[in-house]
Amino acid sequence: MYSVAEVKKAFAAEGLPLTVVWRGRRITDLSPRAWNLVGDFQVSVWPPIKKSGTILVLIQAGHRTVRAGNVDVDYAPTSSKAASIRSAIARLRRTKSR
Repeated sequence: MYSVAEVKKAFAAEGLPLTVVWRGRRITDLSPRAWNLVGDFQVSVWPPIKKSGTILVLIQAGHRTVRAGNVDVDYAPTSSKAASIRSAIARLRRTKSR
């Protein structure tokens, strides 16, 4: 499971600093600080507990969602930063594989 700090660090290392836009029910939503990227991707960090049942995730048309542990990343594959977003996800996953 990943903390909000680990997620922010992984994205910042790829040149995509994040800011908290919403916290509720132990879920934290993060968006890019750069205004020109706000619609390109969003990150949700879920509580570090085992989940069972159904969760509802809203995805914008044309976006993809990738799950890494308790983190969901919703992004536009046509974004100019799509490669950096995928690199940030890979970087995040490597933090737990050490």
